[in-house]
Amino acid sequence: TAGLLYGTTYYWKVLATDYSGGVTSINSSEYSLSFTPATSPDPWSSISGTIFDKDTNEVINNATIRAKASGIDRIETSADSNGAYKLKLPLLSPPYKYKVSAKGNGYKRTNKHLQLEQSKKMPLDIYLQPRSLDSKQ
Repeated sequence: TAGLLYGTTYYWKVLATDYSGGVTSINSSEYSLSFTPATSPDPWSSISGTIFDKDTNEVINNATIRAKASGIDRIETSADSNGAYKLKLPLLSPPYKYKVSAKGNGYKRTNKHLQLEQSKKMPLDIYLQPRSLDSKQ
């Protein structure tokens, strides 16, 4: 949409130039143009990234990534064998705030709080802290 805002009316005014560079403004409404974008913006956003071990920076495969927002059921995915994940998230009403959590086998759960934008892809790498041997998390 070239950065145009949904629900906003845009106006143009016709100007004419002659060969010598003179500019004439035409004040007739017959030559004024306006429009309002007819389609709404994409009511979705997405996050994607890689899950890493916080201590070694190695990728963590099969970690579980969950996202939750007010009024939206939890959305969940798993990281692939390269630690990569992607979640497409619906945006119901501003502000578009999500709580994203990630947990892997042998790692503590990590939580992030995000504010998303419509039709935007947000990169989000997540670093998980290894669980200590005496921890019960």
